[in-house]
Amino acid sequence: MDKETIIRKLTSRKLWTAVASFAALLIVAAGHTEGEAAQMTAKGFEVRDIGEFEELPFIKGITYDWPGCDREGFLERLAPYFECIHRENTMIEFVLKGCSKANGMLELLKYLGVSAEDTMAIGDSTNDIPMFEVAKHTVCMGNGMEELKARAGYITESVLDDGIEKALKHYGLI
Repeated sequence: MDKETIIRKLTSRKLWTAVASFAALLIVAAGHTEGEAAQMTAKGFEVRDIGEFEELPFIKGITYDWPGCDREGFLERLAPYFECIHRENTMIEFVLKGCSKANGMLELLKYLGVSAEDTMAIGDSTNDIPMFEVAKHTVCMGNGMEELKARAGYITESVLDDGIEKALKHYGLI
């Protein structure tokens, strides 16, 4: 596929409407600490309390353990419907089964007619592992989780230290 076709497809209103809709579903937060909510807000995400909704229009959630909670029971009840991703010590991210960054990446590749051989995934957490399994080149942010760093082809600086730019330069893309 030539560069003009790729640019035309990437700038398609239909594609970005789908991406924006997907992102809007990801911003609904439940159980965030004030620090995480502030961090997400600083990144440009809208963080709203789950209690604002009569129905639950989300595909992703995050919860935290507390001393004495029934973590295993909670995970057992979620298991038929959600993939549970263990992040940090007490944090669990859960996404609807079949929804992952890898699935989104595969759909985008199919839409663009691009091979997975021509891809790069950049991440910082265990929720990026499925995407790393699809991508040819994998980059973990310098402040990323050790489990993801172990799977990365390249470890760059943190986002705040221009890590994405440095990774793209490392691979000769800019």
